Amino acid sequence: MPKYTIEKIRTLPQPALDNFYSLEVNDRYSQEIFPLLTDEEEEKLYDLMFDVYFRVTTPGAFVASLGDFLKDEKKRGQVASHMLGYVFLPIADYLQADVAGLISQVGGDPNLYKKKVAVSDVLAQIKKKAAVPWPAEERIAKRLDSIVGSRVMDVRKDEQARELLMGPTKTSGCGLDEATAQKILFFANEELTTLRQRGIDIVPDEQLRREEAVPPPAPATSAPIVQPSSAEPATVQALVPPPPKKVESLTFSAADLKEVQDLAKKSQPSEVAAETAAAAASLLDGIVDETVTITKVSFPDEDLQKRYRTAVSLYFRDLRDALETKSKFTMPVAQGGLGFSAADTDRIMSVLAAKAGEFRELMSSRASASKQRYVELQTKKVLTAEEEMLKREQEELERRFAELTAASKKGSPPPVPKVPGTAPKVIPVIAVAKTPAPAPKPIVVAPPNLPIEPAPAPKPAMPPMPIPAPMPQLPRPAAPPPPAAISQPVAPSKPTMADVTPIHKLVGPVEELRQMTIKDFRRLSKDPKEATLKIKDKIDLMGEQSFDVKTQGIKAWQDSEPSRLYLDLLKRSLEGRPVADLIADREAKSEPTLSKAEFDAIMVLNRTLRFG
Repeated sequence: MPKYTIEKIRTLPQPALDNFYSLEVNDRYSQEIFPLLTDEEEEKLYDLMFDVYFRVTTPGAFVASLGDFLKDEKKRGQVASHMLGYVFLPIADYLQADVAGLISQVGGDPNLYKKKVAVSDVLAQIKKKAAVPWPAEERIAKRLDSIVGSRVMDVRKDEQARELLMGPTKTSGCGLDEATAQKILFFANEELTTLRQRGIDIVPDEQLRREEAVPPPAPATSAPIVQPSSAEPATVQALVPPPPKKVESLTFSAADLKEVQDLAKKSQPSEVAAETAAAAASLLDGIVDETVTITKVSFPDEDLQKRYRTAVSLYFRDLRDALETKSKFTMPVAQGGLGFSAADTDRIMSVLAAKAGEFRELMSSRASASKQRYVELQTKKVLTAEEEMLKREQEELERRFAELTAASKKGSPPPVPKVPGTAPKVIPVIAVAKTPAPAPKPIVVAPPNLPIEPAPAPKPAMPPMPIPAPMPQLPRPAAPPPPAAISQPVAPSKPTMADVTPIHKLVGPVEELRQMTIKDFRRLSKDPKEATLKIKDKIDLMGEQSFDVKTQGIKAWQDSEPSRLYLDLLKRSLEGRPVADLIADREAKSEPTLSKAEFDAIMVLNRTLRFG
């Protein structure tokens, strides 16, 4: 008789119960652990596993107890590593144990059992496997970590990483020999391939810290758990929820908040998607109920019935094939199966095969209907958006027109009231303006009066004739010298046209970043990620001189044309338009712009510089 019955298992605390019924945990157990054990060994392993679930023993004691019935050291290490990683690591907070540390102690890799792993953890495994001396100088060691990290993040290719690893230290290299560089890259590629095969994502340390900063919900407290009956007296152990993790204060920029909002919008299911999912769930429940009724299978308790419905549902959803489902039906109940006989299993599988075809046909017809409805909704949404945009543009034009008309009325001078006393003042001004006109009259009158010679007095008037002698005014024609003098400056101004060919000046690294154009940015590399990495290398080299020089380099990069184009697109995207549409608009107008890949690469670079 097994040590733990179904009734005992149902008294497990909720975290352990969810872990035991988890489909992912059961699949991993069936694929990785079950083939390694005999029936007797598996029964003993189950007893030890439930001892840990009930917190009668610790994961460390569990590993030590495996030696009592698993004598093969290699086999014992594999079973211990897989049990710790697949079964106990997801509930490490509930167990209050360092499960990842235990995996390392038994010779396993904790990263292989996580869904996400930080770059620094991957680098630690590469260093451990490569067993090559890391540079003693801190800045070169950090540079080496950055290059290898960019390789495992799939930002740099092997050739690019090898060139930097073997390059001189004065030009962003690490100065390694070919054998050492090749060995490091070999283990980096091996680690990358292994993690990819297991579906594990490699993320930056900052991202993982932000995700882990939010504490998981504390497990609900339950009544004291009493150890099941055995030869020894029962021990009582009250469950105490683990202390919540300390949440560090985080500061988010406007760009980060906008990015989170965009991701939230994208993650929200559309109306059609929600309807389709609800219809699929309803159809699946109906077909499962019908199948359970046809097969006429009865169970002693609700847990086994739930397990049977789960197995049927997984088969219909193509998450398990016929062989895996059949294995689940014939597996003993104590091992997570249903304990059916071979005849019952064949009969049930024939019913499931017939119903699976019917289910797929119904899903196909509903999918086509939902697709048609989705197209209709999207068309309506686009037309509505265009109408709203035209309406907003019209309102904006009306608002601007109202502001302009109000400003013109406000800026026009008020009418001047007619004051009777001002009229006499205008008359003398007109008279004064006309007084110069009589002046030529004596000149015009004088010539006709010359023939009147009876009076000799006019002769004294002759002297005045030479007096006005315009001859002294002849110097006025001599005024041409000034034009000549003016023409002389014009002559030397012509050579200034030679500034079409600018004189190239030597600039430092800071000015080089500030004066960088979008063409210069694209000359760095065809791959925008590689181009941003080169810019980061330049700024890191400035940081080796001093922190002030690095700060100047970051500010110079922010003043460059690529960074300004990125900020312009980012600000305009806050209006609710996708960045891809903004880029397409600028390209249609033949305006300088970034590509979507360049925009994403610069976003990552700016975030790195901000946290660096």
